[in-house]
Amino acid sequence: MNIPSWINVAERAAKGFLKSQQRDSVIYAKYIKEWAPAVEWRCPTGIAQISIVYLKLHILNRRNEWLEAADDNIEYLLTIQGRGNENVKGAILGSDPIDGPYMLNSYLSWATKFFLEALILGEELK
Repeated sequence: MNIPSWINVAERAAKGFLKSQQRDSVIYAKYIKEWAPAVEWRCPTGIAQISIVYLKLHILNRRNEWLEAADDNIEYLLTIQGRGNENVKGAILGSDPIDGPYMLNSYLSWATKFFLEALILGEELK
């Protein structure tokens, strides 16, 4: 679906994340006014989902900043995949650190699904 008004709204929201990511080199789990981080932990599920949005925006407008930011996020997700637990190789945790408030001490099937979707889409664009 290529509805210009929806794309504009999505891009406006994504630009907030992008500017914050460029400033802080990370996407935090929660923001307040002016895209200031409200917490120090990350939500890997959200980072994977935002990466998918970045990649789809890159497909639509071919701006490299979307692709570069998605690549940075995917690299981060690769570093935390199954971190510290041999029994969950490949899994993505709910919070980083794992004892963060979102899905405390858990590895999430949907986080891994969104990570894989971003990873595959990113590879298709290379």
